[in-house]
Amino acid sequence: TYTQNQFKSFSLRYYAMAIVCFVLLQACGGGGGATTDTSPVINRPVSTPTNPPKASLTVDCSGAACSAVSPIQYSGNGVGLWRYNNTSTQDALIDIDILGVTPKNQVTLAFTNGERNTAFSVPSIGNNVSAELKTRSNLLANFKSEKVSTLSHSTLEQQSHDAAHSVMMARNQASKKHLIEKTPLEKMQTTVQAETNLAAQRLRAAPAVNTQRVWSDSYPQVPVNYITTNKHICTLPSGRKIVFWQGNNTVNLTPTTLQYFIDNTCGVSGTFARLNNLLGDFWGTNNLYGNIITETVNNQQDVNIVFLNPTITADWAGYFDSKNNFLLNSEANSNQALVFFINASSINQQPDFYLSTLVHEATHLIAFYQNTVARNKNWTAAWLDEILAMMSEDIVVPAAVSYNKMADMRLPDYLKSGGNISLDNWLYVSDTSSHYDMGASLGVFLNRRYGLNVYQQLLTACTTPDLKDDEYACLNNIIVQNGGLGLADELAKMGASMFSKASASTGLVGYGFPRVNTSSYTLQAIDLSNKFLSKPANMFSYHSMSQTYLNDTVPTGATRYIRQSVRVPARTRLQLVIK
Repeated sequence: TYTQNQFKSFSLRYYAMAIVCFVLLQACGGGGGATTDTSPVINRPVSTPTNPPKASLTVDCSGAACSAVSPIQYSGNGVGLWRYNNTSTQDALIDIDILGVTPKNQVTLAFTNGERNTAFSVPSIGNNVSAELKTRSNLLANFKSEKVSTLSHSTLEQQSHDAAHSVMMARNQASKKHLIEKTPLEKMQTTVQAETNLAAQRLRAAPAVNTQRVWSDSYPQVPVNYITTNKHICTLPSGRKIVFWQGNNTVNLTPTTLQYFIDNTCGVSGTFARLNNLLGDFWGTNNLYGNIITETVNNQQDVNIVFLNPTITADWAGYFDSKNNFLLNSEANSNQALVFFINASSINQQPDFYLSTLVHEATHLIAFYQNTVARNKNWTAAWLDEILAMMSEDIVVPAAVSYNKMADMRLPDYLKSGGNISLDNWLYVSDTSSHYDMGASLGVFLNRRYGLNVYQQLLTACTTPDLKDDEYACLNNIIVQNGGLGLADELAKMGASMFSKASASTGLVGYGFPRVNTSSYTLQAIDLSNKFLSKPANMFSYHSMSQTYLNDTVPTGATRYIRQSVRVPARTRLQLVIK
């Protein structure tokens, strides 16, 4: 029971509080009717509360081979997969408590930011409170990097090749942009002029064997001319001729090695015919751009392979420079030809390696024509172009010579990288090789997930306005159209497979690198179980399309794996593997 004065005092206090609340709401944009924010979540700041909400793992495998019995139970044998996909705009904390483990089990926590934006926080591996382990709280940012300092000669050599290749890729992306940004008037030139250019080109093309020609090596800042001799001509099933040129100073290329390249490049089962069957032709008719070399159905451009010993120190193994596809009036020093250059300095010792390099570069040429010229796709980033080329190395080369650079070098080297690599920031970092290694790992994973579908559709699909200008959206859409959950999900599954060092075959869908039989190709199983895995690299920012991880063990005497307050930043994923 209140007196009149007590009631007035009570009412005034609540009235004042209501005014304060109203002012605060207005300051925060509140008040009024409810509204719906339809802007992309990834493009606005993410709220990171001091105490994020708790979340739980879900089982990420099924079937008889799946050893994840429930969200909290491991069967005791085989491979168990769990995941947490944080789709919210806030960080989430997870308390991991898995029963049924023994000290022989290994545990991997793989974190993936599969989005196109840097996350607003970094993952935390939380506190391990299992028996015999000291309680601690470790942020991945505090880990010391233990990248391998002593690498095999082939790996060190590949790193120098990658750095050089990135330089050329940057130029090729600039050439694409130069081509795409031409105005309609600049693109369209007279048919008479195009035919005149074609006639001039054909006068220099497909000469008799032993004929000489000067080729301009455009890799140095100042191009260098080399006198070369035509050593061999073969004709592909498409009717297009392949011409093999050897620099007159190229004494390293023996007749036996040259014949190896002829045998594995030409013919119906050679690598170039395989590429044409899978991805399309190297070049074709063109009525859109007047500043590039042309051809007709009955008058095709030759594909030229030029073997050189560069006189200027060159770290490149081989390259395709798209400037050579332009006319001289558009690109100075252009060879005005379809051409690849191969560094023959050590080619006799590693012919398989250089054949794989040639297939990689040939894919770049096909993609340049099929995507940029024929389909007018406005892709000027390097990462997807490079992934496509390495998918070719994984599919085509092993079918010809039983060698797979991806299995032998790329995937093992990604394990040595320590992670924390932003895949889509390819040309803006110093550690170029790690980007190639990560891109190869994703490409090889997608090959075994979807056979040849994703690989081939990177050329044939994505022609609508919303996809032809956006590499990420294109690959994401292709994955979804083939039954997947999207690019971010596949990247996370690849990370779990890599950092847990998946065995060749587990029987688990979406995990590992199993043997896959397609209608025309068999993709080999890749076993990572005996490969070296570095500790994770320092992580101070969780960049777009990047990954990190923790490899842990179950302590002696424990039957539960417990780790509390594992932080999964907003819009990122955690994969847990126990085996």
